[in-house]
Amino acid sequence: AHAAIGLWSVPTAPIGLAVSAQPLLLILEQQEVPAGARETALIYRRFRRLALASPGWSVRLQPDYPLPRDPEQWEETTLAWHHRQDGARPANLQLGRQEDLPLSLMQAWACLGISSPWLLSAMVWGKPTAVLGDYGIRTEFDGPLFFGSGAMRRLVDCLPLEQLLTAPAANDGWLADLGWAVADGPERLRRHLEELVRCP
Repeated sequence: AHAAIGLWSVPTAPIGLAVSAQPLLLILEQQEVPAGARETALIYRRFRRLALASPGWSVRLQPDYPLPRDPEQWEETTLAWHHRQDGARPANLQLGRQEDLPLSLMQAWACLGISSPWLLSAMVWGKPTAVLGDYGIRTEFDGPLFFGSGAMRRLVDCLPLEQLLTAPAANDGWLADLGWAVADGPERLRRHLEELVRCP
């Protein structure tokens, strides 16, 4: 038997915190996506160009996983490593800390990423969200999860960034199928487990 238990720890209504004064694009980075130092260097350069083309915006590279406290231990497969090595990085290209992710997400004007689960939070909170489709629907990148979201687009189509603000919201039916509409997930799970105990 199956029981829909929703998206745990994801609010079902937008958080009422004001966005930042300056437009902020939050780029949600998932660990090892894309895999490999070469691929990460490539996408860093593309995000760098995006920041250069958007001087009126802050562009924040936001890992959704913890980085070592010592930058010397950052791996070449992280955007943080490439940001640190970039001696001529644009002033508006920032690096966020994992512990600041919820606050950054609340303050963001728009969000972008490949397959970070925090993209779901952005959608549910009502943030304009773009899922990068440059890598296609690849299983190793959790691409199939976002198939049907209506939010997939190529990075080149995200410029100028202002157009993200008027992009269509994520597909409500798709979000509902994922469990967005289930507000009592933990209680549903508890009831289901109790039924299994009573009827082994």
